[in-house]
Amino acid sequence: MVQISRFWDGTTLGDATVAPYDAGTEFSEVMSAIAGASATPDKGGVIRSTAGELAISSPSAGTVRVGVGEAMVYGAWYKSDTNVDHTFPTPAAAARTDRIILRKSWATQTVRQMVVTGAEGGSVPVLTQVVGDTWDVPIAQIAVATNGNITITDQRVTLGVPDVDVILTDPIIRDTLWFGAKP
Repeated sequence: MVQISRFWDGTTLGDATVAPYDAGTEFSEVMSAIAGASATPDKGGVIRSTAGELAISSPSAGTVRVGVGEAMVYGAWYKSDTNVDHTFPTPAAAARTDRIILRKSWATQTVRQMVVTGAEGGSVPVLTQVVGDTWDVPIAQIAVATNGNITITDQRVTLGVPDVDVILTDPIIRDTLWFGAKP
């Protein structure tokens, strides 16, 4: 079994020998573990109990809106404080399935919403998940018919961040978690 701890000053003793740390990998790994994202198959998801939780809606024909909220994508925190609308053009010959994703890019050092467009008559676009390069977390799958109708499939994963209000206000939970079980 390998044991490791992070983060330390210096570079010569104990676990500090892996320093200098790369924020895109080591720090992201720690943040994912704290947020519960490391336990999800996609290594990320929507942070529960934040305003909006990146809610999905369709405000008009051919448009899908992702609301405000926060998420973790392979250890990188993401926040959108405004609605983001994505348009889906009508396919010409056969139905198409697209995806709305959150994409972490190590090259641009960003996490952004984007649409991955599928091929007409083809299958659902695959997620890119390459550590150190690009990591996608799904938000929604959008089926677009040749008549322009869209069907939205919510693919958000909600991370298991505890509800702080419950912990602080419930004396049994608070005392057990912070001070250990009382005799």
